[in-house]
Amino acid sequence: MAGGVVHSIYGALGVGVILHLVPQLFNVLLVAGALYIAWIGFSLLRSNIAIGAVEPSVRLTRWTSFRRGALTCLMNPKAYLFTFAIYPQFLKPEFGPIWAQAVIMGIMTALTQLGVYGGLALAAGQGRDVMVSSPSLTANVGRAVGLLLVLVAALTAWHGWMGR
Repeated sequence: MAGGVVHSIYGALGVGVILHLVPQLFNVLLVAGALYIAWIGFSLLRSNIAIGAVEPSVRLTRWTSFRRGALTCLMNPKAYLFTFAIYPQFLKPEFGPIWAQAVIMGIMTALTQLGVYGGLALAAGQGRDVMVSSPSLTANVGRAVGLLLVLVAALTAWHGWMGR
């Protein structure tokens, strides 16, 4: 979540600066972001993701786990691209100050990540054996997510193309 907040700040600043300097680039950003999301979706649709056996690991302190997770998140260039692809859909000057919209987006991002990643952590703890024992289930889950991303990207691109 901490990394997601940083990504939100960078994404909002980048989109805010671009929209302030060249407002005509909004739809270009929207379509480019949609193409990036579609690429991720198509990659998932074509993949055969499989989870191998999970070996027990050394127990780390909470602080060490937090530092490693935050550093891994902050060093992920795809997260910045993803944020930059998504934010133009939601940060619009006609809805008020970009900074206020960005604060709301940051809070929503943190809460969504808490729900999603927290849920995934709980599900992973409970469902690890099922996922490891069924590579086809793992691949089908990845493909379903890929299809969802492609559909969302198509809708986003359509909105950008139509100039909305």
